[in-house]
Amino acid sequence: MSAVYSTGMVEYKRKTSLRLRDSLSFRQAKNAVIAALIIGFLVSTIQIALDYFSLQSDNRSSVNKVLKTAIRAASHSAYNLDEIGSLQITRGLVNNRPITKATIVDNFGRVLGHASGPQPQQGQILMRWVFGHPVAI
Repeated sequence: MSAVYSTGMVEYKRKTSLRLRDSLSFRQAKNAVIAALIIGFLVSTIQIALDYFSLQSDNRSSVNKVLKTAIRAASHSAYNLDEIGSLQITRGLVNNRPITKATIVDNFGRVLGHASGPQPQQGQILMRWVFGHPVAI
């Protein structure tokens, strides 16, 4: 649309409509959407990191509780050189999901009991990459 303005002898032709992309409201809406996406991404990333560290802490706490429970029985079986008791203890330990392998060794390096849990499958390899490799305790 055009409007014609006259000031005496000179006529001015002025364009009165703006393209949508040139309007102030469009630019403000675009900037608001971009800002919302960036803030949402940052907040989501922080939440995922907090959940990740919380899960790691819970796993460590769970393993420590199980080990605290089993340490007395494991010490007793190692002191008595009880291979059957050591095997039962290690099998009980690997039934706990975070524990994948357990071994009881005497002072001379002889293995009294050893048990392994299921080996990581294809989906669990990604979990190992995200949560780290197994830790020997």
